[in-house]
Parts: sequence; structure tokens; C-alpha cells
Amino acid sequence: MAITAADVKKLRDQTGAGMMDCKSALEEANGNFDEATTVLRKKGLASAAKKAGRPTSEGLIGSMVSDDHSRGILVQVNCESDFVARTDDFQQAVRDILAAIDKAGDQADEAWLKNPTGPVQLRIAEAIGKLGENMAVPRFVRYAGTGYVTQYIHMGGKIGVQVEFGGVTPAVAKRPQA
Repeated sequence: MAITAADVKKLRDQTGAGMMDCKSALEEANGNFDEATTVLRKKGLASAAKKAGRPTSEGLIGSMVSDDHSRGILVQVNCESDFVARTDDFQQAVRDILAAIDKAGDQADEAWLKNPTGPVQLRIAEAIGKLGENMAVPRFVRYAGTGYVTQYIHMGGKIGVQVEFGGVTPAVAKRPQA
């Protein structure tokens, strides 16, 4: 099957992988987009393994609070450079990891976080393949309380704080965040 430039562009738009990687994955998968995506994912895992020893001293703290402010999540996502931490792709990966933790609920623990076939490690491997830097998620915290849970982030995303306030009236709780 002949692989067209439109096919390569479509796969690149879906995965964010490089043009040549997309073309070779489509060729290997005989034009099947699902198989080509799997090929790229496996290559991403291989590239993640190659980069695993490199230090990850930069990154961001991702934060999420439920609409009713009864629970919150903070996650630390590290990468090698501040440049990558500021990219839209890295920030989307942080949001995706927060969503995975939220979806997992009480199942999200240390073993779940480190599971090489779990959603967090697969998402990190995908981001490593796309951005070309080692990344890690060393920790997260989920908290559900009986009061008003909120968060604030310091130093451009480097430090995150999660607090719970008791005695917050419904009128105050409904006010928009400043």
C-alpha cells in the first residue's frame, strides 16, 4: 500500500510523532492507523528506556480541585529542562496525568503510579517519545475533606500547596476564585 503525505500528516496530528517516524510506522503497519499508533507507542517506550538514567530536575506541579471544592489532587511531573516544562505538550501531559489520577480514585496509590503498563507510565512514555527528554512522576497527593479544599501554586509551578478550610459558608464557597 502506498503511504501518502496526507496519511503521514493525519498520523502525526493524532500522535505528535515525527514525520519520518509516522511514515515508517505506517509502512510497518501496512497503512493501518491503529497498528501504526501501536508501533509508535512501542517506539516511545523504547525511547523512554534509553532516557531513563538522565536526571529530571525541572518540571511542574499540576493541580486539580473538584467543582464543589470537597477534594483536590496535586502531582509533581519532572522533566530535564525548563524549556520542555513550558511547552503545551508537557502541560497537556500534566493535565492528562491529573485526569488519570482523578479517574482512578482510591485505586491511585504508589504501586499504581509506578506500574509500567499503567496509565501514568504509558502517558509519560508517550511524552518522552514526543518531547525527547526523560520525565518522571515521583509523587502525587489526593485529598478529600469535609471542608473547603483549595490550592495555590508558587514560583511558576514549582511548589504546590493544598489546604482545607473549615466553617466556609455556602455563599463564600460559591464565590469565584481570584
